[in-house]
Amino acid sequence: MTRDEFRRQLEELRFHGRRVFLIGIPLVLLFEIPIDVYALKRAHAQPLSQKTVLMSLYGFAACLAIVTAFYLIFRRTIAKYAPLCPRCAARITWRESPTILDSCRCPRCRKELFRES
Repeated sequence: MTRDEFRRQLEELRFHGRRVFLIGIPLVLLFEIPIDVYALKRAHAQPLSQKTVLMSLYGFAACLAIVTAFYLIFRRTIAKYAPLCPRCAARITWRESPTILDSCRCPRCRKELFRES
């Protein structure tokens, strides 16, 4: 892999990661806000009832499921588009890219990824 190929793969990862955030965050809010508003209105209408507590727990479970799905989609995007080390198959994200571009080595196994040109 050359330095330019590595940069191109990181840019592709960045593009797809941003796309997940730009589409995912509004969708998460679109689903979570009505659930939260309904649970809060129910809590104000009947403050200490068992149904109110259950509705709040259902709302929390639904929000947790939505956020978990968003997290899994983002992890899958990283797994699909992140460049790999040829020796140890470690995923290289934009977090490690400055170090790798300076040293030209994998942060995990220290194998040379590309030669200085």
